[in-house]
Amino acid sequence: MTTTSRRPAGIWSRIFAALYDPVTAAAERRVLGWHRKSLLAGAAGVVVEIGAGTGANLPHYDPVRIGRLILIEPDPFMRQRLKGKIDGTAPQLRGRTEIVDGTAEDIDLPDASADVVASTLVLCSVADPAAAVAEAIRVLKPGGHLLFLEHVCSEQASVRRWQDRLTPIQRRVASGCHLNRDTLAALRNAGMELDDWRRWELPGAAGRLLPIVEGTARKAD
Repeated sequence: MTTTSRRPAGIWSRIFAALYDPVTAAAERRVLGWHRKSLLAGAAGVVVEIGAGTGANLPHYDPVRIGRLILIEPDPFMRQRLKGKIDGTAPQLRGRTEIVDGTAEDIDLPDASADVVASTLVLCSVADPAAAVAEAIRVLKPGGHLLFLEHVCSEQASVRRWQDRLTPIQRRVASGCHLNRDTLAALRNAGMELDDWRRWELPGAAGRLLPIVEGTARKAD
């Protein structure tokens, strides 16, 4: 649930960045870390990560396969922590990694310049999901892949109604995060081919409100 849209960098932004790692530590240790590792194992060549946040993905990239890693993050407090995370958990990537102040909807890269775009717990918070997916497609080379791990709207109508009710609160406390985004529809509507994907839930009662879709979408050749 990192941020990828321009918002004023106020006190809550600083607090959110400071709390992000401690609040998510248990979920990362028990569940999310394994899924990140599995998803990112195939990332190779020029990799663009949108909404890099505090760097939760960094330990899971294979330094042998990465040629260049471009981390896009608009929040200055997240970027500060991201810089420290590179030194602490991924020093082998330091010389090939660039941190960029930017948004998912406006990536400052040429067309067809990336082999992979990675998006993990990001598309829930962008201001314009369709624009973010369109930018990912633009910067990907033909046949390039978008690797995604996103929490999305439920397939159950009763749960989705609760997601709709709670999203205004969630947006305020979690830096613009939406509980009711239909990310698979956004990818399909943009013309991406879903090569391999699955749906799963986090353990516990909250998992019903945070169903996850994880997989690979390919840009047409």
